[in-house]
Amino acid sequence: MYDLFDNGYHTVLVFPSSSGSAKPFVDYFQTCKQGLFKVIVVLPAAEETDVAAGGVVIVDRKGHARANYRIDSEDTVAVLVRPDTFIGARVQDVGGVKEYLSLFTGSA
Repeated sequence: MYDLFDNGYHTVLVFPSSSGSAKPFVDYFQTCKQGLFKVIVVLPAAEETDVAAGGVVIVDRKGHARANYRIDSEDTVAVLVRPDTFIGARVQDVGGVKEYLSLFTGSA
């Protein structure tokens, strides 16, 4: 999965709890300036549907990604990974994304 990261943009890993719960994150990042963010929806093995038009969808068949980021299966979480590959934020809704980004822009 680490080959999906790049130092030219922020990577947003979205771990949805159910089909469709990634959509608010995908929709929000589609409104942001292109090229700043790459959205990757990480689905559990049981959810092999395309819930993220406009984003990359990968299937975490063995649950390693969710386990490594310590995300419970019932939670929808977005992990914002900075271009230097450090985790910038871990949020549960778009409001958390806006709050994190406001640290850099001065507005939510």
